[in-house]
Amino acid sequence: MSTAAVTAETIKLHLIRNRHAVTGRAGDEAALTQEAIRNAIKALEYADKALASDIETFLTHAGARAQQDILRGLLSPHPVVRAVCAMVVIRIGAPMAPALQEFAASYAHRDNMGWVFDFIYAELGLPRASHTVAVRAS
Repeated sequence: MSTAAVTAETIKLHLIRNRHAVTGRAGDEAALTQEAIRNAIKALEYADKALASDIETFLTHAGARAQQDILRGLLSPHPVVRAVCAMVVIRIGAPMAPALQEFAASYAHRDNMGWVFDFIYAELGLPRASHTVAVRAS
């Protein structure tokens, strides 16, 4: 197989043909590559609602293996990428908390990121993070 770019349609067809990759049956994680995870997140930039939903489920089942890529997706300029990655973090739940807290400590200072982390913490039932940056008086 060539190393040509994987399109959103290719991922969509793969998910349709291989529902076991989405449902989390035994042995799936072994076949999941970091490249597939990154391509799935990238495909969210062009995804329709159905594909975005399938990718959300795919990433949720990838779990810890996709953790860093999912967190980086929170920084995306594309709203669908950010929204799906936030929902994946919430769906994975407590196992994401340590990595989320570390990530938030590094990136909460970026414009419009503090509220994203606060929202995820609230949805996970975690105490408000200490990442909130105080607003300085001008």
